[in-house]
Amino acid sequence: MTVSTGRVVDFRLKNALRKEPERGSVPLLYPCHFNGGTVHWPKHEARKPNAILDNDETRP
Repeated sequence: MTVSTGRVVDFRLKNALRKEPERGSVPLLYPCHFNGGTVHWPKHEARKPNAILDNDETRP
């Protein structure tokens, strides 16, 4: 597994953000996904997206 703490600029990649995970997407984790030392993902009621499409535009 690979984890990146790189920035995701939401407004530039708006079309690639997904409220719900889907085929071809990867998880996005925000502080709202952490509670009590554990990860709660996907969080359906979160205001932030749960995933972003994985493609040549979003990978960097």
